[in-house]
Amino acid sequence: MKHPETREITFIQPTYTEEEAKKAVEYQKKRFGKGEKRTGVEWLESLPVYVPFWLVEMEMDLYDPRMKTTVPKRYRAIVNGLTCRGMLLQGDLQLVTREITGVIVDNDHPSDKIREAARLDILSTTRKLLKPPPHRVLPNERLFYYPMSMVHCTVKGKEDVRMFDYFRGGLDKMFLNYLRYKERNEEKRTGVKTPNPIPKF
Repeated sequence: MKHPETREITFIQPTYTEEEAKKAVEYQKKRFGKGEKRTGVEWLESLPVYVPFWLVEMEMDLYDPRMKTTVPKRYRAIVNGLTCRGMLLQGDLQLVTREITGVIVDNDHPSDKIREAARLDILSTTRKLLKPPPHRVLPNERLFYYPMSMVHCTVKGKEDVRMFDYFRGGLDKMFLNYLRYKERNEEKRTGVKTPNPIPKF
């Protein structure tokens, strides 16, 4: 795991503040909206983590029966720079650029692989993978970062480390497990054991 650093980056505008994230983790609404109850999770400390993503555009020539000709239509996808998995983007992303302090995760894949992942995802999501119309990935892919946080917490009294998604909300361990998996693969490749894959708070 990289150490925290201070750098200017472009990232998705978080929809939660740290205080709101803490409350969302520790409390949940009771049934029928009558007050709140504790979840059994206590947020102790957190470390900001920024995950690399790519914004990729693709233009597709589609037949328009009204005009009786093909017209270009543009699609956008975001691709995870670690897993190289894409997702068709609906609506706009609110991106901000400013100096932050946290763990800035490195991108793992070259641009041609990122562009191909976006192409296949757009074609499959729009159900045009089997008989794709003429299309082209535009050479303007843009790197940005996804805001998360590594949270040191207690779950029913037992200490744990989990990840909080500052854009969509929610606390889970999937991404943390993926980081540990990457650390183990890097250790096997280099023969150098990582002394502390998860940083101390």
